[in-house]
Amino acid sequence: MRRGWADLDGNGHYWPSQPSPASPTTPVDPLISPDFTGWWQRGTTLMTRIWRPALAVNLVAAVPMALVAVPVQITINHELASLRTATRLAEVTGALTATGLMLASTLVTFLLHVIAVLITAQLVILVATGRPPGIRAALATSVRRIPALIGWNAVTAVLTGAAFLCCVLPAFYFAVVLLVLPVVVLLEPGRGVGRCFQIFHVDFGASATRAGTLFGLGMACESLASVADFLTDPSIGLTDPGPILSTFQAVLSVLLYVVYGVLGTPLLVTAYADMRARTEPFSTAHLITPPTTRPAPPS
Repeated sequence: MRRGWADLDGNGHYWPSQPSPASPTTPVDPLISPDFTGWWQRGTTLMTRIWRPALAVNLVAAVPMALVAVPVQITINHELASLRTATRLAEVTGALTATGLMLASTLVTFLLHVIAVLITAQLVILVATGRPPGIRAALATSVRRIPALIGWNAVTAVLTGAAFLCCVLPAFYFAVVLLVLPVVVLLEPGRGVGRCFQIFHVDFGASATRAGTLFGLGMACESLASVADFLTDPSIGLTDPGPILSTFQAVLSVLLYVVYGVLGTPLLVTAYADMRARTEPFSTAHLITPPTTRPAPPS
């Protein structure tokens, strides 16, 4: 059951063993905020503190993404250009095969992107809990969650695809709700899609504004990529754009994934924290693992 705002502290969130809300020493949670402005400020503040290692992580992921995307983009542009003058079934079949390769490339690229987001999210957690944002420390924690992330994203793809077949609007709804899936997988082992829906609907207005803003940022990146797609689309031109323009098209799309991974992930983590704090007693302090101490040897 959701607890009322009267039960929360002066910042509108839970904090274990904290002073009275009226006390001037009430701590400010680095992840959780009661309003949109606080969420945005926390996310951007965390971004300025982790952008260097976050950029390194996302650029490393971008290398295999580009290695997959570039040759596929060159192939599909060539096949689509050939399709304009196709007279044989084999030429049409080549275009269909290239389209299948493009779908597979998109899937692999997105998977590598969400893995980079998973690691970047752990960098955000490290900073929020007062630790240095080391890539090695982030990898040590997040790499164990990659198999679960892959599995849950397979479920997400099926659900979103089914929603899209029913109607476009439910597909957008599923996409917005499931934005926080990487953070759920990272911080709540054993939970996935169902947990995203649970924490999203406790305070629908707050969740929708945060997730909707993130979704809008993602769509803005997609729009920039669509400009390159339009300029190099063989279906609107007379000739094959060639390997140079096709490479530019694929690399631009990959770089936009990098931009979103660096800028959007801190906002994604704080959006998750806001949703969870409205669902149950939760604060950043819950993410601090207490140090393990060995018992003193008998004297």
